[in-house]
Amino acid sequence: MMPPLNFPVRPIPKAGESLAGYLYRLYGANGHRVPRSVFSFVLQLYGAKDRKRINDAFRELRRCLDHCDLDITWWENNRIASWWSGPANRNWMRIRWDQIRLCPYCIERYGFYLSIWELPLIEACAIHGCWLLKRCTHCQVPLTWRQLGMDWRCRCGMAVASMSPSRASRGSISVAAFICGASDVQLPESWSLSSPLHTAIGPRGLQCSYQMMYRLHSMRKFIVDTIMHKPGWKMPHWAEISKARPKPHTWEGRLLSGWPSGFETAMQNLAKKRWRKSKTTLVHVTSRDDAFKLIRHIGTSNGEGWITDPIRHVVMDLVIKYRLPLISHKLILFNPNLSLIERQRRVLAFSDWWRKLSWHMQHAIWSAPVSKLLGHPADEARQERKAFALISALMEEANKEADVKQYLGLINAWPRPLPRADEYAPEVLLAILTDQLLHLHDFYLQHLTNLYSLSQGVRE
Repeated sequence: MMPPLNFPVRPIPKAGESLAGYLYRLYGANGHRVPRSVFSFVLQLYGAKDRKRINDAFRELRRCLDHCDLDITWWENNRIASWWSGPANRNWMRIRWDQIRLCPYCIERYGFYLSIWELPLIEACAIHGCWLLKRCTHCQVPLTWRQLGMDWRCRCGMAVASMSPSRASRGSISVAAFICGASDVQLPESWSLSSPLHTAIGPRGLQCSYQMMYRLHSMRKFIVDTIMHKPGWKMPHWAEISKARPKPHTWEGRLLSGWPSGFETAMQNLAKKRWRKSKTTLVHVTSRDDAFKLIRHIGTSNGEGWITDPIRHVVMDLVIKYRLPLISHKLILFNPNLSLIERQRRVLAFSDWWRKLSWHMQHAIWSAPVSKLLGHPADEARQERKAFALISALMEEANKEADVKQYLGLINAWPRPLPRADEYAPEVLLAILTDQLLHLHDFYLQHLTNLYSLSQGVRE
C-alpha cells in the first residue's frame, strides 16, 4: 500500500497531461526520481489485462495522489483496438507509457508530457509535423522514464527541448491529426489543430477513429494478400511495409488526408495497376478475379455506417464509372487506363463500324445454325469468357477500321433482332450486343466464334 505523498510542491495536473508524465513532473519538482514501487503500479495500470488489476492499481495511485482528481476511464479503455483486430499482433494496441515518444517543441511550449503520445499509432506530432522522438539525438539511448533525468534532460545532459526531430511523413501526420481529432481525447488548453479531417469525416469518438483505421487496414491487407500477391508483380513500397509491419500506418493516413477524394484516387490508381498490361478497350471481371473479390469484400463489410458507407460509395461509383451498362449482372469494364476521350473515341468508332455493317444486314439472309439448340448445356463461366472475347475482338477490329465485308458471314449469323447504330447511344449499342452474346446458347456462341475466326483466316 502506498501512503499519500507529503511533498511541499504539488503541481496541478494539466489538461491533456499523461499520468506517467505527471508523476515524473511531481517527483522532479521535489528533487526526486519516481521510485520503482510507484512505477510498478503505473505498469499495472497501463498494462493489466483484467479490470480488477486496473482498479487495484488505480486505487493505490489515487491514494498516493490524494490532491488530484483522477479519472479511470482512460485506462479502462486501454486496449482501444483489441476488439477489432483478432487474437494476433495485439501487443502494439495498448496505451504505452514505458517507451517515451515526445515532441521537443511541445515539451518546450507546454512543459509536460501529453497523454495523446501514449495512444497507439501516434508516431508524429500533428501540430509541428515532426516525428516523435524515441531516442536521445545526442547519445542515441532510448528515452524511458527510468532513464530520463530531471528537468526533461537525458542522462547525457542533453535537454529534450534542444533536440532536433526530423520531418514526419504526410501520412503519419494525418494519422496523428485524425486520432487527436476524436471528441473524447483530452488535449492541452492552448492546443489548436486545424485539419480538414474534422470537416470531411465529422465528429467521432476515439474507438470509432480506430475502427476507421482498421477498416482501411483490413482493406489494404486484403489488397496485398489477393491482388498483389502474384508472381512477377512488383509490390509498391506501402505493400512491402504492410507485410513487415501488420498494422495501420502511413498508407491509411494518406487516404485520410484527402478523404474521401484521396481514397477515390487510390482506388482508381489500383484499378489502373490491375490492368496496366491490357491494351484492349474492355476488361472482363469474373467472379474469380481479384478485383471482383475486392468489390465483394467492400460491399459486404460490416461496421459503422459512417465508416463503411463512404468506402462503399467510392468503390461503387468507380464501378459505375467504368462499367459497361449491361442488363445482365456480368461485370465488364472499360479499361481504366484509357482516358475518357480515348474511350469515347473507340466507342464511337465501333458505332460507326457497326453502322456500316447495318447497311449489309438490310439485304442479308439470316444464316443462324439450324442446330443452335443442340449440344451440351452451356457452361456459364466458359460462355461468359467466349462472349467477352468475341465482343472485345470486334471492338479492336473497329478501332483498326477493318473492312466490314470481311465479316459478312459473322453478321449474317448474328442473333435477331439486329440493333441498329442510329437507334442507340454508342455505349448502349455496345451493351446490347454484349448482352445478346451472353444470352446465347453455347453452341450458337461457338458458331459465331468460328465465323469470326474464319474471317481472320484462322480455322478452329
